[in-house]
Amino acid sequence: MNNTSWMIFCCCLFVVSFGVQWNTVVNEERIWKAMFIKDFMWWNTGKELFLKEGQTWKSLYIEYHLKGWQWDPSATNQKIVLSDNNFSASLTSGYTYHGARTTRGEERGIHYLEVLIVPCEDDKRLDNTKSIFMGIGVANAKFNVENCCSGWTGENGGIGYYNDGQVYGFSDRLRSKSGTLTYKSGDSVGVEFNLEEGEVSFYLNGSLVAGPFSGIKGKVYPHLILANDVKHKVTITKGKKSATQNPTPRVAQAYEEALSILSSMGFVNQEFCRDLLLLHDGDIAKVINELLA
Repeated sequence: MNNTSWMIFCCCLFVVSFGVQWNTVVNEERIWKAMFIKDFMWWNTGKELFLKEGQTWKSLYIEYHLKGWQWDPSATNQKIVLSDNNFSASLTSGYTYHGARTTRGEERGIHYLEVLIVPCEDDKRLDNTKSIFMGIGVANAKFNVENCCSGWTGENGGIGYYNDGQVYGFSDRLRSKSGTLTYKSGDSVGVEFNLEEGEVSFYLNGSLVAGPFSGIKGKVYPHLILANDVKHKVTITKGKKSATQNPTPRVAQAYEEALSILSSMGFVNQEFCRDLLLLHDGDIAKVINELLA
């Protein structure tokens, strides 16, 4: 019996013996509130948080995690204002290129990030026909959010797609203008990056519009570039990730067994638990410790 199987066997015995106690612990709202603050509100400096009617801290944690990424306040241009718990980014002024990076970077797997363009509440000039200037793509941590004029360069290993149909990557133009494509209020813009193949593809309102383009490698983050005098809000609405591609049958079975154990203990977010199992090489005890830390 290998280490993973032995750990799963031990945890099965543990769950059988202490299932009731564990379920009580993992459904404890104080634990889920602490986890929510640690993972999603770490930037909060003490402002009290409140739940909506019918919400629990556990359900709120799962909802936020399933969205995937947030915009990172420490990697966002000062001209961009973040809101909605850092899921939304709005440009305050100016034509200069301003950037924002997500909180999470990825090194493997297939991932998809989608944003929705909506008018800011305090700016009525943006209607459904007004196009905006926006770029979205992936790059490493060297992407300069304070000066995005250089965009997706060889140094930051990035590939980005602009509203006029142009795609830039590694300081070169990979595709010229489409001539008719523009982003406007109400559009959903998505970027899919396959780190198993080193490819990036771009979507508009659910349809593939550019790619795949190859060449990305290492740890990359989704990035956003804004440049427009009309205020608008770009909100992350989807964030899907697959931490591994085509696992061996033995590994897949071991992980499914571990996920079943974690679910019986109250950890129902299987995507999150699968990521932690991969992070800790299937060590379910380490996963439990991190979930309860």
